[in-house]
Amino acid sequence: MFYEERKPRRRRKRKSCLGRLIKLCLLLAAAYVVLTICATSTLSGLMSGLTPDGLPGGWRNILLLGSDQVGNGSARTDTIIVASISTGGQVKLTSVMRDTLVQLEGHGAQKINAAYTFGGAQVAMDAVNQYFGLNIKQYALIDFQGFAQMVDAVGGVRVDVTKAEMQAMNQKSGHKLKEYGSDILLDGTQALRYARIRKIDSDYARTGRQRALLQALLERVRQCKNPAQLLAFAQAALEAVQTNITLPDMALLAARVLLHGGEMTQYRVPAEGTYESGILNGVWSIRPDFEANQKLLRQFIYG
Repeated sequence: MFYEERKPRRRRKRKSCLGRLIKLCLLLAAAYVVLTICATSTLSGLMSGLTPDGLPGGWRNILLLGSDQVGNGSARTDTIIVASISTGGQVKLTSVMRDTLVQLEGHGAQKINAAYTFGGAQVAMDAVNQYFGLNIKQYALIDFQGFAQMVDAVGGVRVDVTKAEMQAMNQKSGHKLKEYGSDILLDGTQALRYARIRKIDSDYARTGRQRALLQALLERVRQCKNPAQLLAFAQAALEAVQTNITLPDMALLAARVLLHGGEMTQYRVPAEGTYESGILNGVWSIRPDFEANQKLLRQFIYG
């Protein structure tokens, strides 16, 4: 009798658990659909027409800053990239040369990578907006070590590596690269070394490698079908990035880029032929024609 009384209750409990599981799956599916729809409609509304700054609509500009010393107030941001994202999910990356000479209020002539040192992300955004004619209001500050963990989370990235680049990377101990050529798989540590290479060529080539890595990482995430890897990537990204972009907004942007995005294109300012460089007042710097670069950058982003 005792066994017969307990048996129906066990069945009801299993049925109840199964029902909750089904409801959870339906809720997750619904959330995914809503997120995709919102990414299509909400962002279109946010970025259509003309912006309040008079720039063409259809694009959102976000400042990506990279540093070895995230959280350190004296850190310089040696990686400065404008990420432009369209309503259709297209991504354009523009590197800002870190040695570009600008005037920072209260600090006189400084290289633009010092802007973060003197006032954090807001001063960095203000400097890029002022000198390159943009309307950036959002930023993401990326810790370089955290970037390596993001690369490892998705199983590495594939980029083209020259023999000279491989030799420069292998000067460090451990994580030796055994081959060079096209479509070489790099782990997180190797990717970070690749991004930092400078002595074999120039800082101009270095910014090109950084953009290539970001493009490779985006493609890797797009192609990833492993939920565990994607979860690990998201966790690493949240730990590695400081930003003023809200989580819902970040999700909308990610959905737009990952689900509907096209090929990523790249640029660099100051553009070739629009600047002077060399020693000035005892310091090597780049002195651009900012008016010319504003026109070229707007043409690149907005077409």
